[in-house]
Amino acid sequence: MIKTITAALLSVGLATGAHAATVAGSSSGVFTSETGGSTGLIGATDGAAISADGKTLTWPGETCGILGCTTLTDQSTLTINDVAFSKSTSVGNNEVTVGSLTWYNASSSSLLTPDLFTAVANIGLNFTSPTGQVGSETLTFNINNTTNPTGDLIMASPTGALDFGLAVPLNLGSGLTLTSFFAEEVGPGSLSGGTWSLGEGLTSTVMIKANIAAIPLPAGGLLLLTGLGGLAALRRRKQAA
Repeated sequence: MIKTITAALLSVGLATGAHAATVAGSSSGVFTSETGGSTGLIGATDGAAISADGKTLTWPGETCGILGCTTLTDQSTLTINDVAFSKSTSVGNNEVTVGSLTWYNASSSSLLTPDLFTAVANIGLNFTSPTGQVGSETLTFNINNTTNPTGDLIMASPTGALDFGLAVPLNLGSGLTLTSFFAEEVGPGSLSGGTWSLGEGLTSTVMIKANIAAIPLPAGGLLLLTGLGGLAALRRRKQAA
């Protein structure tokens, strides 16, 4: 009987240790500035604008040249998405999506391209579980609205490393360690060497992901030790009887 119970406790302990804590939090951001813009073939300016809530950059927007001013209804957009995340981790490395940006690349007139301009954004990241950690990242986007019919380019670069100002590796508590961040493109575009490319008329998303290493939680071990202690006490009582 003692051996059977011990085996069951070992099974529970090992099974509990196979899971780690939940990592949770959120991110959001805004564009803080937009500058530059080379002239197009008819002297049109870049016409980029930042939305009222700061989350979306649009272009080419309203343009002015020798033919007068025109508002283009189909605009390209680059949006910083609000992201809430919660993921139960397992032992080893876990990839957790902590932020994202979506780019819709509208078809623009060849009279308006090539066109170059720069936008700066700030994205805040807030871990709420297992402990509170707050960081922010400043990203610079150099946008090349290329001559049709080729796809356009966005050269994205963080201020320093992509680390949200957090000293990685960072102990998040409960057996979780934040080891690094990376970006991954999802959709018809491509992301290579910090350059995001996408054909006109298409939509692409870049996910900002965190690598989080997890070790087994001690709960299983504590349960095992408690169970074995109880068995030892039971054995002593039987011997005394």
